Amino acid sequence: MRQVLVLLCFLWHSFSFGQDKIQGDSLNSRVYDTLSITVGSNIYFPFCGAVYTLPRDCNGNQPPNCCIYETSVQKNQKQADWGYVSCYNGSSFHWYYTNSLVNAGNQLEEMTRQIKKQHKTYKEQKIKCQVFDTETEARVLELESLQGHKSYLLASYGTHNGYYFYIEYRSSAKIVSTADLQPVFRQILQLK
Repeated sequence: MRQVLVLLCFLWHSFSFGQDKIQGDSLNSRVYDTLSITVGSNIYFPFCGAVYTLPRDCNGNQPPNCCIYETSVQKNQKQADWGYVSCYNGSSFHWYYTNSLVNAGNQLEEMTRQIKKQHKTYKEQKIKCQVFDTETEARVLELESLQGHKSYLLASYGTHNGYYFYIEYRSSAKIVSTADLQPVFRQILQLK
């Protein structure tokens, strides 16, 4: 999806380059009921009240240790209630805040049920993992899309610094041990 957006932005820029004035729609004369702003960073990402530095080894074509953070907020929203970090090696880390640990656990159950319905093949293994300093349950999923693409997902939940959250680590490579996780996320998540 990001590649399509980048391509569209590039084409838009290419076609508009050289024109004297770029026309746009005025937003001043109307009242809009929804406003969504995408926020991103290639330097750091916030999670559970802490700030983590993103790896910036971004030299070469598709470098494995180059990541970016994104989230979006709605009109008048002061805090992001979800976010993700995407890395060029095909891995990503997603989180969604909830209002209780029970709801975070329920989200783990619901998300794995939904994911199962959306894939051609689905293998699930229940494991124990450590999220920050707390041992919790997790699921490692081996997935095959309807188009035949394999992917892997580690889903869990937890609490830290007063935050409750559901997390996913997605990868194009098999997830067997902590060593299979992008190093920046090992500060948060470890497999038992």
